[in-house]
Amino acid sequence: MIRKVERLVEIVTELEMDLRSLHAIYLITFLRTGCENDNLRGIAESFLSYKDRMIVFDPFFEGVRIASEILDQLELSVERSDIRNVINELKKRVKNVGVTFVIDCFSPIELLTYLTKLRSDGFQSKLLEIYFTNIGGVTRYLTAQASGTIRGFSEYLAEFLNAKVHDECSYFDRLVHTSILIDDFLRSIPHGSIYSRIVKYLNSYKSILITSDHGYDVVSSDGLLYVTHPSPPEGSILKFSNIAMYLVGWR
Repeated sequence: MIRKVERLVEIVTELEMDLRSLHAIYLITFLRTGCENDNLRGIAESFLSYKDRMIVFDPFFEGVRIASEILDQLELSVERSDIRNVINELKKRVKNVGVTFVIDCFSPIELLTYLTKLRSDGFQSKLLEIYFTNIGGVTRYLTAQASGTIRGFSEYLAEFLNAKVHDECSYFDRLVHTSILIDDFLRSIPHGSIYSRIVKYLNSYKSILITSDHGYDVVSSDGLLYVTHPSPPEGSILKFSNIAMYLVGWR
């Protein structure tokens, strides 16, 4: 899967490097794997240049095929639903980091966005093949296994990975809990403050692990696209509410 991730990042790197535009490119690309909703073009007009819109909506845009292949490989797994198994595997791959940063409701889309931005700014970054399957699709499914709260989970990770600092952010989760139109979602994310925290930690502690407890879903209702959590019983166009991935950044 990671080879496919690297190829997708390579493709997107040729487009916009502004965080909000990057976020929109990744989200639209993944949505195109299961949706040709006309609203996608309207959303793109708000966030992407004409040149990038032409590339992303090209019927032969390679990014869509690769995104589809990545989704096919993100299987829900009972083994991966035990956070102890996931952390033991993480410890083998990462050994230690300077900072652990848990962002509630951060999906693979956001991790790809920040991975790409970090590289463009001269840092090293890597999305790990390891991921947590949140069977319940809710925070408590994770925190019941590890320390009771998101902040506690970040501290729990820090202890395993010998990190000097642990941090958390719950803004995403609050944003999508009542469902939000996708264009409002893209406009509302405080990319500047989140990214500046990450860069500050990298400059101070040299490395960071960024993860989440679960992601979110995108659904269609009355011709409009919404980002929502918790997950609806059915009808999701894009379903990340059961997945939490791990991004490592370093300098």
